[in-house]
Amino acid sequence: MKTQIIAMLAVLLILAGASSTAGATTYFYYDAEDGTVGDPLPNPETGGGPNFWPCCPDEAKRGTVQSSGGAAQGLRYFQWQTVDNQGDAYNTVRDRATFNITSLQGRTFYLAHFERFDRIDGRDVWHECTSCQSADKGVELEGAGVRWLVGRGQWTNHAANQDHRWTLLAGNPTYHMNRDVAGCPVLEVHDNYLQNSSGYGPGNPIQLDYERWYAVVMQVTMNTFTGGTPNANGTFRVWLDGEIVYDYSGICTLANENGFIEQISIAVRRRLV
Repeated sequence: MKTQIIAMLAVLLILAGASSTAGATTYFYYDAEDGTVGDPLPNPETGGGPNFWPCCPDEAKRGTVQSSGGAAQGLRYFQWQTVDNQGDAYNTVRDRATFNITSLQGRTFYLAHFERFDRIDGRDVWHECTSCQSADKGVELEGAGVRWLVGRGQWTNHAANQDHRWTLLAGNPTYHMNRDVAGCPVLEVHDNYLQNSSGYGPGNPIQLDYERWYAVVMQVTMNTFTGGTPNANGTFRVWLDGEIVYDYSGICTLANENGFIEQISIAVRRRLV
C-alpha cells in the first residue's frame, strides 16, 4: 500500500463570485501567514474566524500551520499528515460571517488554492494503473444543489499515470448534473469529467510531480432551471499553473434553483482499488 503521505494545502484559498469580473467579490480568504507554526487551523469556538471543521468530528484530523521549506507564496502553509490505511483526513470550511451565499443563478465563482503532496520515505501517494481508482476528492465547493471539485491521483477515466506522477480529477458528485439529468449533456465518465484542453485528454492526462507546489483555479458559472427545464448554459473550467486543463461550456451546473453555497471542503481521503 503506497498510502503514507504528507498532504499540504497552501497559503491562499479564495472564493470570489459575481455576474461579471468588474464586480467581483471576495467571499472567503485564508492565509497561513497569519497563523502560528504548529497551531491547528482556526475554530471559531476557540478563537474566532473561519471554522476548519475536522470530519466526524475528530480533532486529530484538523490541519495545522507549518513552515518547513517555505511555501509557494510566503513562508507558511497548512498541512495534513496521514498514515498508512487511514480512511480520511478532511476539513470543511465555513466562515460564519460570509456563508451562506445565495442567488447563484448566472453568477461565476472562482475557487483558488495552492497544493503540494510530499512522499514519506519516497513512497508514492497514489497508484499508477489502468482502469483503477486511487485518488483524493480534493478541494470542493458545496451547498444545496452545488458540489464541484478538483481532486488528484489516478482515475478510471484516464490512462495510467507515469511512474511517480499523478494527475488532476474534476467532477460534480452528489448531483451528477451532466450524467443523470434529462436535458443536460452527458459528459461524466466514471463519475468524473475528462481533461479536454491544452492537449490533455483521457489518453494523455497532465502529469504532475510530488514535492512541488501547484496553483489550481476552478471556475463555475451557475445555471438552474426555467419552468422545470434545465438551462445548459453553465461553464466549468480548471487551470493548473495558468494552463487550462478542463474547459466545459453549455453544461448544467446547479441542481436547485434556490440553491446556495455553504462551505468549502478540503478532502484528504483516498480511494484505493
